[in-house]
Amino acid sequence: MQKLMEFLSLNPKVGTTLFYPGSGDDFQPLSDFISGSSIDKVYYVDYNENINLSSENVIAALGSDWYIIEEAQLTPKNFNQNDWTDFWYNIDKVDPQYDPTKVYGFEIVLKNKLNRKLCHFHFLRTEAIKTFLILFNSLLTAPPDVIVLQDHGLGGNWGNQVFGYAEDNNAKFYGINKVSEKMPPFIYVAENTHPWPEYEQITDFEGSYGSAGHRRALFQLISI
Repeated sequence: MQKLMEFLSLNPKVGTTLFYPGSGDDFQPLSDFISGSSIDKVYYVDYNENINLSSENVIAALGSDWYIIEEAQLTPKNFNQNDWTDFWYNIDKVDPQYDPTKVYGFEIVLKNKLNRKLCHFHFLRTEAIKTFLILFNSLLTAPPDVIVLQDHGLGGNWGNQVFGYAEDNNAKFYGINKVSEKMPPFIYVAENTHPWPEYEQITDFEGSYGSAGHRRALFQLISI
């Protein structure tokens, strides 16, 4: 089985949009997919107040081949919402260590010095599942082509498999994709996260990524 970058070198047209719920400051998917494929719109979402992403973090992680040509702060109005609290499920039950009023978002436009490719990167310090619904089920943008599935073992309101598959109602993120009939063509899955059953593995598990150093593999949609 191929490594991720080997697969992308032969199959670069994997779509345009990548979504990473619970991203933290894990820039490996951003770097690999915008450098090795057709992905040019990236959404990172994480409400953890210990995560302080900035344009400086992003460009430092990408290295000298990329530079910023535009930067803007995002507000709820950018997404046809009235308040940042709209980006949370069950606002009254939010873990008190995460304050829905201490949120922010930004967008930067990146340009590659070598091939002149442009990439729009967005970060939102909001709840990922509700944010997904706002972004992709409200026709604000096309559904993502690649979703990164990296459970961190904390679970929050959703159980231990927050983004992966589970045979119960805790698989909320999987469920909203299934019901919407907008399953992404690809999921990029950490080894601690259960792949969605409609997908088959197409690259090796490799690397040491995320806060716990998990390996990851790419899976492709085979049925709905």
